[in-house]
Amino acid sequence: MKIFLSSISKNNLYLGIGILLFLYVVARAFMLSMTHDESLSFTIINGDDTWKYTANNHLLNTKLMGICRWLFGNSAFSLRLPNILSFAIYLYASFLLISKISSTLLQILGFSILLLNPYLLDFFSLARGYGISLACFVASMYFLLKQIEIWKTTPTHLRNYFAYLVFSSAALFANLGMINYFLASHLVLIICSRKLIAAAILGLFGSIPIYFAFKNLWKLKVNEQLYFGTSSFKNSFLSILENSLYSKSGIAHLDKIILILVISSSVMGLIITIKKQNYLNNWFILFAINLVIISGFILENLIFGSNYPLERTAIFFIPLWGLTFIYALNNFQEFYTPANKWVNTLAVGSAIILTLHFINTSNLNQAHSWKYDAHTKDAIRFIAEAKKDSSLVSNHWLFEPTLKYYIKTENLPIRLSGCVETFAEPDFVYRYQDTSTIADYSLLKSFPLSNSNLMAKTKANE
Repeated sequence: MKIFLSSISKNNLYLGIGILLFLYVVARAFMLSMTHDESLSFTIINGDDTWKYTANNHLLNTKLMGICRWLFGNSAFSLRLPNILSFAIYLYASFLLISKISSTLLQILGFSILLLNPYLLDFFSLARGYGISLACFVASMYFLLKQIEIWKTTPTHLRNYFAYLVFSSAALFANLGMINYFLASHLVLIICSRKLIAAAILGLFGSIPIYFAFKNLWKLKVNEQLYFGTSSFKNSFLSILENSLYSKSGIAHLDKIILILVISSSVMGLIITIKKQNYLNNWFILFAINLVIISGFILENLIFGSNYPLERTAIFFIPLWGLTFIYALNNFQEFYTPANKWVNTLAVGSAIILTLHFINTSNLNQAHSWKYDAHTKDAIRFIAEAKKDSSLVSNHWLFEPTLKYYIKTENLPIRLSGCVETFAEPDFVYRYQDTSTIADYSLLKSFPLSNSNLMAKTKANE
């Protein structure tokens, strides 16, 4: 092992792993069927305004999808290209942030948390705003921490702030749900600036993206589009955990174990920060941002009845909590060296579990949030091959946007009759969560993964 490590630098090892993960994201973007929400976004760039003023329209992603469509065509890979490329930003920003950790074993744990979560990786292979937002969010955190670090010696320096502003604004307009992070991080920066002029500049420039973000959020509210979410922050946390498990069974009482680790690391971090009187350390900055974000969600829920983020809208907490936890362990290890042994054991054990989980969940055929669309591409092509001339297809409503996408982009002679009904005597019926028999129809293909099946009208009754 030592000979291997001496023959290859640590950075080259990280680079190699990063390249493999990037290739994995690329392969999935090429192989995965288009999904319901991606297909709805495609209708927006295709000139249909029906979904333009809905929560489906992730502004920056939709704009970039349009550019890629103009440059490279309508293929799923082309439309997903902005998110694929954003993964390179996410990789590099993660490397820069984790490199601040002094312990190699904690670095490995940090990379495992940030890069091996199967649910998080899904969004870099899809034409949605979440991948772009995650990449820009992590990049903005790097420049935020760098700016605060520089302020310790050069109070008037603002170059890193403008880099932070660009990335945090991009994260916001790729996913308007990032508004709380944008506000919280700006508040922390203003407090840390300790100079009136610097604080005024931060407030002035930060107010511009906030104005446009609130303007778009108000449009969504008027159109009753801010419905996705949950009634409690506990449900937010559990939704992240459950989706990260990717339908695989987890460790018993995993939610309680994680909660204990989060609380204990937070208490430990606060004690160390107070003892060292260093309130500008990386952990405390991230802890403060966490505190403001969560407080914001609580106040919004109490005052306006707003929902807490759920599942994909809460996904930014994965890198945020991961980095906060890693920095807390690093501070503890540096402050109390006798703890090195058990911290290293925790790091190695957790990294192994996360790596095995990633290996167990890695795939080229499904996006977890849209698992029902895993075989929609296959189904439409089965239909096209089974009947060369014009076909009438009845389908479950969940499949309709994606079916329309493939019909349009591949110029298929297929018409849709809407929801699953047989009164119009369609040639095919594409069903979801339904295995009952239909008179005069036979099973053409079953798709267990997506819990769907394709029925064909029997030839004797055509």
